[in-house]
Amino acid sequence: MDDIFTKRCDKEIKENKHKGVWKNFKPSRKKIIQEMMWHIAKLNAAVFDDSVEHNHHGADSKIDKIQEYSADIANICEKIFTLAESEKSEFRVRHGEYGQSMGYREIGWPYAYSGE
Repeated sequence: MDDIFTKRCDKEIKENKHKGVWKNFKPSRKKIIQEMMWHIAKLNAAVFDDSVEHNHHGADSKIDKIQEYSADIANICEKIFTLAESEKSEFRVRHGEYGQSMGYREIGWPYAYSGE
């Protein structure tokens, strides 16, 4: 990944430390998807709402918000990936190595979202 983008992702995690330790955050499937949708909505507003760039901070504020929300979404994607990998490992422990015909669908990530 681009070094600037990676640094921004790290910055967003650090700025949200007051919410808890990111590494320990293990939300339900429903919660993580809700979190993703919330950030997509904020990114959508930043990209398409011209009033964002007409505030007292000017255009830099709009660009900063787009970058912030993009980094937040990337971090959430990484969290989903990590949780899926964890579930895959747990499945292997419970059921042994699975054959070629099995995959995430049997485990529930990401295709078979159950709406927990």
